Amino acid sequence: MILADIDHCVGCRACEVACAEKHLGEVKGEAVGVEALLAARRMHVGISMGGTKPMPIQCRHCEDPTCLFACITGAMHRDPTTGMVLVDEEKCVGCWTCLKMCSFGTIMVDQIGHRVLKCDKCFMDRPPACVEACPNNVLIIEEVEYVDQDACIGCGLCETLCLRGAIKLVDTEKGRKSQINQDLCKGCGICAASCPRDAIKMRYFTDEKAFETIAELLEVA
Repeated sequence: MILADIDHCVGCRACEVACAEKHLGEVKGEAVGVEALLAARRMHVGISMGGTKPMPIQCRHCEDPTCLFACITGAMHRDPTTGMVLVDEEKCVGCWTCLKMCSFGTIMVDQIGHRVLKCDKCFMDRPPACVEACPNNVLIIEEVEYVDQDACIGCGLCETLCLRGAIKLVDTEKGRKSQINQDLCKGCGICAASCPRDAIKMRYFTDEKAFETIAELLEVA
């Protein structure tokens, strides 16, 4: 998940430009310059719901994506490896149904290619282009998974599904339980989505980040 601290966003749109440049090679047709950049971007800087502050807007890759359910061609799909909601541009017919169904306004329109575009998190590159480009550290990549040891029954499904070998069954005082190697984990969420006991959670703000945020709030107060 790419999170945004909009209190520090100044609307410079560096993230938007970086996103466009990252995907510039995927633009169809003979577009050049600004036209090509507009056709390449997967996210944009909009206005917050209060209507007063700029904020980066990109796909949340929802657990129950309305865009996916609304797609009439199957172009919108969830990648089985990363868990991301992506667009198969060959199947997209530009009906804009997904765009109308998205509650967050994250889906972009490529008027040149007559297709929809959306954040692909730079296909798991770390850091994503938008995060790396932000001069004020507004955008934060925080994806940490953890296991609820009391809920885990040690079935091993998560270990089987993980393509990076980041999660293993280990012997604990409570029996065989899943354990996540945070150095190998890329936060795709496929194990969390597949766990039959809901024992694996996505924790988008680490404890360390939470403590830092609380400390900052106390200093202000």
